[in-house]
Amino acid sequence: MLNHYTSLKHSMLNQGVKLKLDADGSGVSKHSPATEVMTDLRHAAAYTISPAISITEAERKMVLCAVRLLFVTNSEDELLGLITATDILGERPLSYLREHGGSRDDILVQEIMTAKEGIEVINYPDVVRASIGDIVATFHAVGRQHVLVAEHERIRGLFSATEISRRLGETLDMDIRAKTFAELEAALVAH
Repeated sequence: MLNHYTSLKHSMLNQGVKLKLDADGSGVSKHSPATEVMTDLRHAAAYTISPAISITEAERKMVLCAVRLLFVTNSEDELLGLITATDILGERPLSYLREHGGSRDDILVQEIMTAKEGIEVINYPDVVRASIGDIVATFHAVGRQHVLVAEHERIRGLFSATEISRRLGETLDMDIRAKTFAELEAALVAH
């Protein structure tokens, strides 16, 4: 069955070979190209969930897939919105329960997700010309932990403030804006 393939040239591993290219494994700074920290969905999985699934199941899927964001899609793979770990573990479920009653297990993704109309995107050609510092400035401008990258009416990738913080080796001081009246009200009550 393998007669159509050719083995690549190979040799024994040299002594002293390092696992990573540099000390911290990142090799990036705020001046580095933005594409170095973009999750490119041509090469990485885009984890999705139905809007009719409970947030408890959404949280389990995030843990299982080791992600903090799920794309909410319909049966035709059309993007309906996003749900993040912050959405699930933050104020949104509590606000929903105060207004509608029930238990946390009754809350569906569609009740607390960010609908597509509220999602900011940046265009891939702009990303190619941008630095990581430009992306950090974009996080501050949009007030979210994730920013999607669009190319030709498709989601090409995304940026995560958590991932950029890890790669830069510094905490990004993020001021995440409230997106709904309930979130704004909760933020005002907390202060």
